[in-house]
Amino acid sequence: MIAERRKASDPGTDFAGRFISARDQETGEAMDDLQIRDELVTMLNACHDTVTDAIVWTMVLLARHSDAKQKARAEVLRICGSESPTVEAVSKMEFLGRVFHESLRLYPPGWAFARTAIREDSIGGYSIPARALVLMSPYVMHRSPRFWDKPEIFDPDRFLPESSAKRPKFAYFPFGAGPRQCIGASLVMMEAPLILASLLQQLDFKLVDEKTPEPEPRISLRPKGTVWMQVQAL
Repeated sequence: MIAERRKASDPGTDFAGRFISARDQETGEAMDDLQIRDELVTMLNACHDTVTDAIVWTMVLLARHSDAKQKARAEVLRICGSESPTVEAVSKMEFLGRVFHESLRLYPPGWAFARTAIREDSIGGYSIPARALVLMSPYVMHRSPRFWDKPEIFDPDRFLPESSAKRPKFAYFPFGAGPRQCIGASLVMMEAPLILASLLQQLDFKLVDEKTPEPEPRISLRPKGTVWMQVQAL
């Protein structure tokens, strides 16, 4: 597919086409076929499973908290009416945004990741050798009572501007941070709320089993087993 796109007069504006057209800002170099293949595999895998898991966890939390579900739905209907949600409309849905952030706090799809120390260092009194892997877990940090009041409780208002301003910058990092932050962070924050708004606008959903599913920490943090819901059109 990459070879065919390279031969075309216009490689297109989808991911494959944009990767082929991309140039390094400093050197002007293009990516070779292997780099493009790897980028496409990353986008297909990472941006598919993580978004799916984040949406499922948010639906579970809304199903368990009907007041939040009704408030989020009312916001969607107030802004969109019967029109399909758009990126612009979703950007105005402040409560839905807080709901999704709280879902990412409790169940971050990227529940743990590693960084390689480029040189010897010391963190919190612990010696870090050069080239050592340092593991970080958003799941653990997001549930630390040092930074979160009643961390096990679902509370979207934690992400009101005045509440967020009181917390350390890296108490919440569902996509990592810095130059190695998840490449799909912006896509997730656009795509997932758009899908959730569409679901809330058209459907009601309730958990068959009132218990919250058990998290299963695989590559992405997903619910263990099948999440059964009763779904009906509004």
